[in-house]
This record gives sequence, structure tokens and C-alpha cells, in this order.
Amino acid sequence: MGQHMMQAQTERLVITIGIVLSVAAAWTMINGLWEWHCAEHFHANARQATATVVANNSTHGALRVKTEEGTIEVPIARRGFHPAAGTSLKIWYEPDNPQGWRTAEGYDPLAGVGLTVGGVVMLLGGAGLLTLGWVSRRQKDRPFWQ
Repeated sequence: MGQHMMQAQTERLVITIGIVLSVAAAWTMINGLWEWHCAEHFHANARQATATVVANNSTHGALRVKTEEGTIEVPIARRGFHPAAGTSLKIWYEPDNPQGWRTAEGYDPLAGVGLTVGGVVMLLGGAGLLTLGWVSRRQKDRPFWQ
């Protein structure tokens, strides 16, 4: 009798993990698709420019960017990003939102695709665990709560 009880507990655990993994996978896929959408929108509207770090009243300085519209100065508000004044950087920026600039180095417009693919893999794993646990319970003709 004890072994059947352990088996039932294991089946419930496998089903529960499958459900949790599937929910986490759905959340990951949604975030990946949203990131991909935002990156595509940014990439379609962004322009590349060279910016120079300048000292100003803000804590971390600012970027001075020469654009087609003129020279703009955008405060640096990123944590952990502290280049010295006078440093030149290649950046991407949107003319309508220059505060949303990104460095050209390390910018990957396909980052959301990787997150989405990871979510799909998680979803397959979660669905597999859920199916495995459910089939095992049905073969023994046990409802989930027993």
C-alpha cells in the first residue's frame, strides 16, 4: 500500500511541475514575443550615430549626439554604465525618443527570438511532464486528488 501511495504522490508532483513549467513557459514566450516586437519597432525607426560622453549636472554625465536634426544631449541614466568624459560610443537612437538609446555593441534585435524559443522548449517539457503524469494516473484509474 505504501508503494502505491508514493507512486500517487510522484504522479501528482510530475503533473504539478508540468503545470508550473507550462505557465512559466507561456510567460517566457509572451515576454520573448513582446521583446522581439519592440526590438523590430526600434530597429525600423532607429538611426546609428556616434555619441561623446560629456560631463553635466546629471550623476553619470550625458551623451552628446550629432544628429540630422542637430546636436542633442541625453542624460546617462543607466546603472553600471560609467564611461569617462570624452569617450566616443557608437549608438542606436530613435529620433522621437533619444533617451531610449542603445549602444551599437551588444545590441541584438533578435534577443526576443531566443527567449521565445526557450519558452517553446519549456512548454514542450511542461506539456510532456503533464501528459506523462496524467497518463500514468489514468492507467491506474485514479483521479488527480487521490
